[in-house]
Amino acid sequence: MIENLIEVMQAPKNPNEIGNLQGWGYVEEKLGIKLPSDYKEFITVYGRGRIGDFLWVLNPFSNNTNVNLFDSMEHFQWAYGVSKEKFPEDCPRHIFPENHSLFIWGATDNGDYLFWVYDENEDPNQWKIGVYDSRAGEESEIFNMNMSSFLEKLAKNEIETDAFPEDFLEMKNKKFQTIHT
Repeated sequence: MIENLIEVMQAPKNPNEIGNLQGWGYVEEKLGIKLPSDYKEFITVYGRGRIGDFLWVLNPFSNNTNVNLFDSMEHFQWAYGVSKEKFPEDCPRHIFPENHSLFIWGATDNGDYLFWVYDENEDPNQWKIGVYDSRAGEESEIFNMNMSSFLEKLAKNEIETDAFPEDFLEMKNKKFQTIHT
């Protein structure tokens, strides 16, 4: 499922914090949902690290609380809940696990989040991708594609969003960098 992404963004030879089949079972049981296949495959192939020194795919197996899926979800849900309370018109989505909520899977060094539009009635592999622009305090775009297609298009400079800086969007050869600490 991520073959096209691997062609444009080389996977590391020795990824870290990749989890295992039993670990994924625990993650999905704890969340109470099935996760998209390409997300699980990405974590298994790439492990923990960042793309273009800017974008992190959150990893449920990471010991680093800044990029751990569960820790980041907890922080985002709290912050989004506060914003939703103060500015409901800017925060129209529900908080996960409610249907049609923001379910984060990535974060940037600028504090933006990438998310799935969680839909309990849809196959997780069909969930749309969105970008939450933290500076604007709102979701900026929804993309009708899966995570690996989004990352592939991002690596090929085919994604446009006001949430990401131009220098990142225009960067040639966005590489995945494994982080060991």
